[in-house]
Parts: sequence; structure tokens; C-alpha cells
Amino acid sequence: MNKSLDPQTLETVAQAFDSDFVIIPIASILPVKAIEKTVKSSHKYRQILASIREVGLVEPPAVIRDSRDPGSYLLLDGHLRIEVLRDLGTTEVECLISTDDEASCLTVSVKKPSGCSRTRSARWLYSTFCVK
Repeated sequence: MNKSLDPQTLETVAQAFDSDFVIIPIASILPVKAIEKTVKSSHKYRQILASIREVGLVEPPAVIRDSRDPGSYLLLDGHLRIEVLRDLGTTEVECLISTDDEASCLTVSVKKPSGCSRTRSARWLYSTFCVK
């Protein structure tokens, strides 16, 4: 099942994120949800900590500019990554900047499936949108 999109259709699709990453001071990134105190003892936190120590940040956090404060950004995705980076003493991070003001919708769309679902999703995306 190999479908390709008409190039004119692609022009009408709005990008959800800027095409370039931006380096932002971590102090300027405001979380949109609170992290529980027990998170630092969680398996997930330890996994992210080990990954960042070993290979660096693989997936940049997603943020949107705070409309109330031009120097601040709201964190849409990557709360644990930012927490780990803070704990490691990192002061800046490369981020994806959202172009959409519907921040609450974006947190769902940024999430990725895991395991076999991720492989199936990648295959579907490739077969649907890649022109051969």
C-alpha cells in the first residue's frame, strides 16, 4: 500500500513546529504540569538519566512561546528530560518550538507509541507519505 500525496496538498498542511531547533535557557522553560517528588526514584527517571549521561539528549523537549512573557516558554513535552538536565547542571537545551497555540492538543500529538506500535507507525508513515 504505497500512497503519495499531491504536492499541493502538502503546501496546505501547517507545520506544528518550527523547522529549526532553538537553544533555550532551561530557567526560561516553565512546566505545564507538576512533577511529583517521588519521580526521581522512578525507573523512568533513572532510564532517562542514564540515557542522557551515555548518549546525550536524543529527543528535544517541545515548547511554545509564552504569550504573557516573551522571554519564557511553556514546556509541552519533555518534563522528565528537563528535570534530569536541571539535576545534571545543564543550563541550556535545544528545543522544538511549537507554532500552534493549542498547547493542550499538542501534548497528545507529540507522544509516540512504543515497541511494535512504533515500528508499525513508522512503516505506515513511510508508506503513506514518502514518494518513491
